Amino acid sequence: MLLNRLIRPAQRTAQVLRRNMSGSMQEEERSCKTWMYTTALVAIPGVALCVVNAFFTDPEDHSPPEFIQYEHLRVRRKAFPWGNGDRSMLHNPQTNATSEGFEEEYVAHH
Repeated sequence: MLLNRLIRPAQRTAQVLRRNMSGSMQEEERSCKTWMYTTALVAIPGVALCVVNAFFTDPEDHSPPEFIQYEHLRVRRKAFPWGNGDRSMLHNPQTNATSEGFEEEYVAHH
């Protein structure tokens, strides 16, 4: 008897939630149309703009700036445990400067 009194409110709550979760056919059709229009009017033009930006615009000059040796940058208190100790783990000699400057001249790849 006591157990039934505790379980009944939970069962009623579950039935109410189950009823609220089920949508009507009109709601489903409306939701489907909303997402179709969103895809057609927002997503497809957005992807098209990204393609135009990526492939049909003039590439900018991405060369690294001129090296200026500031004393507060590239301070090495302890050498890296690989290589000569001055290069980071993912070092690129054209774009990453060491304490003396760039190791190689930047070559643009187009």
